[in-house]
Amino acid sequence: MKTPSLTTALPVSFASASTASSPASDPLSQSAPKSTDLAPAASLQGIITCHLREEGPHVLAVTVSYSETTSTSGRVRSFRKLYQFVARPALVVRTKIGTVDGGWALEAQLENVGEEALVLEGVRLDTKSWFRARSLESLWDGEKGEKGKAVVGRGGVQQVCFVVEKVGEPDEIGEGGKVFMGVLNISWRGPMGNMGELSTGWLGLKLKQ
Repeated sequence: MKTPSLTTALPVSFASASTASSPASDPLSQSAPKSTDLAPAASLQGIITCHLREEGPHVLAVTVSYSETTSTSGRVRSFRKLYQFVARPALVVRTKIGTVDGGWALEAQLENVGEEALVLEGVRLDTKSWFRARSLESLWDGEKGEKGKAVVGRGGVQQVCFVVEKVGEPDEIGEGGKVFMGVLNISWRGPMGNMGELSTGWLGLKLKQ
């Protein structure tokens, strides 16, 4: 897989060879076999899984090597196919930090900029050890989906808020009393059950003097 910043090899999970009439009858194994014998009219199916962490153009290159086991042929042959696609974000996150009595309030606005509706699985604020965060409002306000989880339609917006308290002394304090507070982690599912995850960069705040 070639992404905008790197090129990496991806593992493939293969099913056992099966006949053309029942290509999905065997469960997927955990690792790809080094070689597989295919009978006439048989097929082999594989699944490649990759978490896309960058926006922009991606290229998936698949190379297949094989040899015919006839009496007149034993030479190894190969062919390659390229699949090009563009990765686009599903969510845009906007955050704002303000002061409240005894601490700070982190407001986050989650906007669905994708083509399909999303079901939010969770929004979590992971803080440094010297901070503690708690959700100020329920994540599942508004339209309800299965199990009461929020459904954010195309172009829709979901807002969440956390109250952050200082419970210890930071290891490092930057200029003007600025410190790293935590990271916002968001997970969701698409219409076909496919999982998506997003983490913000470190969110900072200014300590009260």
